[in-house]
Amino acid sequence: MPADIQSRVTIHPSLVSLIEERLPQYKRDQGLSAIVNDLIYSALDNDNIMKRPPGRYSCSSSNSLEGLDKSVREGRETFLAPVSESFVCHDPKEHKAFLKEQKESAQKDSPSFQIWWEVYQAAGSKASNQSKAKARIAWKEALKTEKAESLIEAAKRAVKDQASKLGQDIWCAPFPDAHRWLRDECYTLWLENITVAQPLRIVSGETIL
Repeated sequence: MPADIQSRVTIHPSLVSLIEERLPQYKRDQGLSAIVNDLIYSALDNDNIMKRPPGRYSCSSSNSLEGLDKSVREGRETFLAPVSESFVCHDPKEHKAFLKEQKESAQKDSPSFQIWWEVYQAAGSKASNQSKAKARIAWKEALKTEKAESLIEAAKRAVKDQASKLGQDIWCAPFPDAHRWLRDECYTLWLENITVAQPLRIVSGETIL
């Protein structure tokens, strides 16, 4: 399809409601098209989402446009699915198996990754949408060139430096999404002169900066 041709798509009312409920105001102000584009790009970057089973769709006449009249009156751009349609995104049995697989995968986080994640999340100023799934993938890639202990120490130093600046009312840029911090090798700035004196001591449920 030529790049200058745009396609009009429909969005189910329940998704519009979720956008209104869950996204912060500054994102909703961008308009529905920009929001949907961002969400789609994010989904396409997520390997776990792309591996989900094929969708299954069914129809009913139970939908209503009530609740969306306000959006239309205010002139916000809203694309709706036909009133006769409702969607079941996945075959129930396959989706149940998928959820079980996701849960088991989430429980396989290594202790070192969990510590790094908790250290990074301790940052006082960071991007609001932190994806642990994406960070998990980026962590495995980073381990190909760096030791887990070094990545944890780099995160500790970065968080401490930011906390010090914030405490002195010195402006500092918010930390990016955790996976981007790893993917873009932001940790390299904090790796100078790092030496791991002893093996990493992991205490369940505790992260010490």
